[in-house]
Amino acid sequence: MTVEALFRSAVADLADNRVPDAAFDCACLVESVFGLGRTERFRYGERQAAPQEVAYFQTLIARRIAGEPLQYLLGVWDFYDMTFFVGEGVLIPRPETEKLVDIGLSYLAAHPNAVVYDLCAGSGCIGLTLAKHFPDSRVYLLEYSKKALVYTRKNREKYALDNAVILEYDIACGFPALCASAPDLLLSNPPYIAAGELPTLQREVRREPVMALDGGEDGLDFYRVIAEKWLPFLQTGSLAAVETGEGQPPLVAKLFSRALTGLQILPDCYGTDRFVCGQKGDN
Repeated sequence: MTVEALFRSAVADLADNRVPDAAFDCACLVESVFGLGRTERFRYGERQAAPQEVAYFQTLIARRIAGEPLQYLLGVWDFYDMTFFVGEGVLIPRPETEKLVDIGLSYLAAHPNAVVYDLCAGSGCIGLTLAKHFPDSRVYLLEYSKKALVYTRKNREKYALDNAVILEYDIACGFPALCASAPDLLLSNPPYIAAGELPTLQREVRREPVMALDGGEDGLDFYRVIAEKWLPFLQTGSLAAVETGEGQPPLVAKLFSRALTGLQILPDCYGTDRFVCGQKGDN
């Protein structure tokens, strides 16, 4: 069977099973298995696929039909200007989160040798991107999930980021218990889905770790932790910025208002209010 015939058959199978973006998903999997991007597929798609390639490709298609996220099947996913290892047990990096990186990069451009904290780091896509762009910074990536930490560490090793420090740590324990340098910049994309909404999520999202999604009864549990146990210990002039769920920014801003000044609510790349940021004023 030719690669092109496999591609067309797979697109039809995914579409018949109501998998969104069937052609895109199949193109990504063809490139992963056969090494043929879109342009190469048009030129070399008529080559015969080896039996073992066919079997592996069809296995991936079956897993995609069963609801496994494309990113987990590929094992990698692009974020900002880097590519991160991902898989079962870690949250998939999403384009809307890139604005949080932009916020961090803007701060670091004006504050050399800064100490950065990435709370609930997951794959490390936020903190490691900052560490790559600003090697003079010291970036602490805190993650509690052992499964997620596998990917955090693999991604740090991939880019050989010696200025990134990965810590297995429950942020609910607070900053003082960490006994480390105070943050100049604190960023976080914590779990923010209300527990009651988890069963209603898209089936692919439900394959991601509950630990990375569940924000408690109202989705705000982790923001309360950050407000009470992290923000009071920022240095004067430090910046904190977090990603939130739809409709949450005003509620999070209120939680942060005791510790931060100049609070702003900023939109993501789709125009949805998504981020809350502010600075630590004089105590």
